[in-house]
Amino acid sequence: MTEEAYKAKKVLKDFVQLDKRIEEKYERIKALLDSATRATPSMEAERVSGTGEKSRLESVMIRKIDLERQLDKSIDKLNAQRFEIQNAIDAMEDSREKRLLELRYIDGRSWASVTTRMEISESMSFAIHEAALIHFAEIFF
Repeated sequence: MTEEAYKAKKVLKDFVQLDKRIEEKYERIKALLDSATRATPSMEAERVSGTGEKSRLESVMIRKIDLERQLDKSIDKLNAQRFEIQNAIDAMEDSREKRLLELRYIDGRSWASVTTRMEISESMSFAIHEAALIHFAEIFF
């Protein structure tokens, strides 16, 4: 694999990983909301008068707000990357290469799913992938 193809693969894998981290943050926010929903009025009474300490409910809500801010930034970054990556893929000439990169990286599909959808063998998918990375790199960088 050429250095440029390797860099292209890293860009695409980083994109997929960012998408996964966003999903994980959504899950954490959901868990926090579930926790806050289970809160009882007695949790609010936990604050020790005059100490300035937060109740568990307040702490949960502050953490939720922080995660939502992080999530917004991550989503903005993901959308910017998606736009750049999709433009580079769209500019590629070979339709099989385009489809493989979209299935694998944009849609996040497994190799088994990619080969099934494209109706090709695993070895053929890897050959197309190698060529696709080279062509993607020529356009992207």
